[in-house]
Amino acid sequence: GSSMPSNATYRCNNWNHGLDYCQYPSEKLKKELNGMMPSKHINILILGETGVGKSTWSNGFANYLRYDNIDEALATNEPISLIPSSFTYTDDDYNNTTINVGKESDNENHSVGQSATQTPRDYSFPMDDVIINLIDTPGIGDSRGIEQDKENFDNILSHVSYYKEIHAICILMKPNNSRLTVLFRFCIQELLVHLHRDAIRNIFFCFTNARTNFYAPGDTLPALKKELRDNNIDIELSKQNIFCFDNESFRFLACVENGLKFDEKTKRTYSDSWDIAIKESLRLVNQAKSLTPHKILDTLSLNNARKTILELCKPVAEIAVIIQKNTKRISDHKEIIRLDKKAMKDFSKRLLWSGLDIVRIELGHPRTVCTQGDCVETIAVGADNVKQTNYKQHCHPRCGLPGIPSETVGDSRLQSCAAMDRSVDPIECKECGHSYMLHMHMTYQLIIINKDFVFPEVQEQIKKKEKSTDRDSALIPLL
Repeated sequence: GSSMPSNATYRCNNWNHGLDYCQYPSEKLKKELNGMMPSKHINILILGETGVGKSTWSNGFANYLRYDNIDEALATNEPISLIPSSFTYTDDDYNNTTINVGKESDNENHSVGQSATQTPRDYSFPMDDVIINLIDTPGIGDSRGIEQDKENFDNILSHVSYYKEIHAICILMKPNNSRLTVLFRFCIQELLVHLHRDAIRNIFFCFTNARTNFYAPGDTLPALKKELRDNNIDIELSKQNIFCFDNESFRFLACVENGLKFDEKTKRTYSDSWDIAIKESLRLVNQAKSLTPHKILDTLSLNNARKTILELCKPVAEIAVIIQKNTKRISDHKEIIRLDKKAMKDFSKRLLWSGLDIVRIELGHPRTVCTQGDCVETIAVGADNVKQTNYKQHCHPRCGLPGIPSETVGDSRLQSCAAMDRSVDPIECKECGHSYMLHMHMTYQLIIINKDFVFPEVQEQIKKKEKSTDRDSALIPLL
C-alpha cells in the first residue's frame, strides 16, 4: 500500500531521542524529503538446518548492531524483535519458564518438533547510512520431509528473485559437530546446484552458540573443510568468511524483558558475550560491503535454463514413444510388402498406412488445473493403448500470475490465483474444492492423433515399373 508522508508519524533511530512517534511539521518534512538521498541496502540471505537458531540469531544480530552494549539495550525496555520466537528458561530449581520474543506470526510455528519458519520472509532495520535486509528462510531438514525441503528451496529462489543482488549468503552452523549430517550436505549441494558459481565468494559460515567453544568453529571446521574438498567446492575457509556468535546474550535480554531477575555476576558474563557479538556483527557487515554483490539475474538465468530442461523432459519422452511406434509400424509394413509380392493390386490400397502423431498446442498463457484424482482422467490411445493423463478440470483457464514454473504442483504463489478462495484456511479452489497445493500451471496441451502416411518414393517407383516382379523388387529397398 501507499500513504502520503504528511499523514505518517515518525520516530528517530537514535534511542536517546525517545521511543515516541511524532507528527512532522509539513514544511520541514517537505524540505527533509527533498534533501534525502536513497539509502544503500545490504541484502543478507540466511540458511541453515532446522533448530540451528536462525530466528534467534537474526534478532540478536539486529540488536548487536543497534545497541553499543547490553546496558544500553536493557535501558530501552524495547529490544528489537524482528522474528517472533520462543524458548524455555530453566532456573536453579529446574523450574521452566517459557520466554516469548515479539508478537505471534502465522509464518512462525512454535510447536514442539515442528520447523519454525514456514516461508521466506524479509526483515529490515537501519544501521548508520544503510538498510540491512535479512532474508529469513525455512530450515533445512524440514520435519515434513525431503520433498518439503525441495519445495522450500524453490520458494527461496522465487523469493530472492525480487532482489537485484545479494551481498552475503550466511550458512548458520553449530561449532561442535565433528561429522556433518546428511541434511547439511543436502543444504550445501542444493545451494550450489541452484546458485550461479559466482555466488561462492559471497558465502559466509556463521557459527552459533560459540561461547562454550571459545568463540571458534571447533570440531565442525575440519569436517566442513573435508566436505568442501571432497565435493570440489572452491571455497577457501578463512577469517574473511567465518564468523562466530553466541545468542545467549540476546536470550538474557529477552529473559529480563520477560520479568526474570539475575545477579550482577551473570549480567557481566552476558555483557562480555554481547561485546564480542557486536564486533563479529560489524565485521560481517563490513565484509559484505567490501565484496562485489552476487547478481541475482545470473542465478535466475541458470535456474530458468534448468527449469526449461526439466519441463521439456516429459514432452520429449512422449515424442520418443511416438517415434518408436511409427518405426515399428514402418517395419511391419516392410514385412507386408516382402511377403505380398503376388498381390500388387491389393498393395496399392495399402500405400496409405495409419500411424500415430503428436500435436503440441501452445496456449499462450498459463492455465491453472487440478491434479487431484477426481479432476484427472487416464485415456488409452494408440494401437497399444498407451495411457495418457488428461487434466480435465480447468479451474482458471487464463491465469495471469507470472513466474510460476509449468507443471510444478503446489507452488505457494498459486494461493493468489483468482480460482482460490483465500477466505478459508487452508486455501482451496472455488471451482473444484481441492487445496491449492494440488494445483499447477500448464502452458500447453499435448494431443495424440491418428494420421495416415504415404510413401511417395514407392508410388513413383511403381509407376515406372511395368512388370510386377520389377515393382516388388523396387519396393523393399526403399522402405
